[in-house]
Amino acid sequence: MQNAAYLRLKNITLGYTVPVSKRYIEKLRFYISGNDIWEHSDILKVFDPEAGNNVGRNYYPFFRTWSFGVNVTL
Repeated sequence: MQNAAYLRLKNITLGYTVPVSKRYIEKLRFYISGNDIWEHSDILKVFDPEAGNNVGRNYYPFFRTWSFGVNVTL
């Protein structure tokens, strides 16, 4: 028997809009985004607390992903 209580940071996006003169570029924004960033749980690491007891063929593990980019409005 294990305690399946957990705390998980699923997604976060941080962005910064650069102040620009509006002659050629109207808006310039940099951003970074992440999914499945952090988890705290006392359950064994081989188990996912969101999967429950019926782990079978329909279970897919979470993968940590990062993306970043630039938005430019001309």
